[in-house]
Amino acid sequence: MKIKTFLSTLCVVLLAMVSFADISKPPKPLEIVLVFESTASYPTNPPTTDPAVRRWTQILFRNVGEKTINDNEMLSGLTIVWDGKEYKQDTKLRRYGRSDGPAFEAGGTIEIPFSPFDFLISQDALTPGWHSVSAKAGDAESNKVSFRILK
Repeated sequence: MKIKTFLSTLCVVLLAMVSFADISKPPKPLEIVLVFESTASYPTNPPTTDPAVRRWTQILFRNVGEKTINDNEMLSGLTIVWDGKEYKQDTKLRRYGRSDGPAFEAGGTIEIPFSPFDFLISQDALTPGWHSVSAKAGDAESNKVSFRILK
C-alpha cells in the first residue's frame, strides 16, 4: 500500500512540474550581463569628453546558442531600460557596434564599454536619486544595476 501511495504522489508531482515548465519556447541564444563592481554615484549631466564618466561599466554578451550571431545587428538594436522605460541609442554619439574582429560564434563572448548616457534618456528621467538600468538586445535583457545620480 505504501508503494502505491508513493507512486501516485510521485506521478502527481511530476505532472505538476511538467505543467509549469514552458517547453514551447527554445532557450534564448544570447545572454547580456552588465559588469558592475560596486554601487557608485554620477553627475546628472556627465561631460561627453570624459571617458571615465561616460564609460562607467562594461557590457558582456555571451552567445549561448548554436549559431553565429550577427553582432553588428545585435549591437545596433541595443537599447536600455531605465527605471522601467526603454530608450534607444543616441545616434549623435558613438554607436554600439564592431567593424572588425572575429564572428560572434556559438560559445563566444564580446565585452564592450557601456554607458547609459549614450542613450536618449529624457531629461526628466535624469533626476538626482537612485535609478535602475539594464541593457536589452532583441528579447534578451541583462541584469539590473542600481546607481545614484548626484545633484
